[in-house]
This record gives sequence, structure tokens and C-alpha cells, in this order.
Amino acid sequence: MKRQLKIDETLVSHLIKKTFTEGLSVFYGNKYRKIWDFL
Repeated sequence: MKRQLKIDETLVSHLIKKTFTEGLSVFYGNKYRKIWDFL
């Protein structure tokens, strides 16, 4: 049960990060995406 929750949390955080990153990339354009890749 605990392990399943851990997987779900990782998946959710990954999805949030992915959505957040893509949103910022669209908002700031290629310049921001290059900065993100650099980090």
C-alpha cells in the first residue's frame, strides 16, 4: 500500500513538473527552455 502511494506521488510530481516546464517554455519561449536544459 505504501509503495503504491510512493509511485503515485512520484508520477503526480513528474506530471506537475512536466506541465509546469512546458507551460513556462511556451510562455518564455526557446530562451527559457535553453536555461532550463542548462540547469
